[in-house]
Amino acid sequence: MLKRGGITDWIASDADEYVEIAVRLAEDAQRLTALRTELRGRIVASPLCNGQRMARQMERLFRAVWRRWCAQRLQNGG
Repeated sequence: MLKRGGITDWIASDADEYVEIAVRLAEDAQRLTALRTELRGRIVASPLCNGQRMARQMERLFRAVWRRWCAQRLQNGG
């Protein structure tokens, strides 16, 4: 979600990095103010809020899962 929202600098690879990021953000009041101002617009403009795109992706996923299930049934004689 952070990646899709364009906030990749918040992504941590482990707990220690998570704490480092949180401390860095907490100490930067100007950055937090700017983020509060622009975050809603960034999220709205991101793929996270593109309902049609998300629906098409889910439809493709469901179709792929269904096809895989059908193929496995055929392979198993069912």
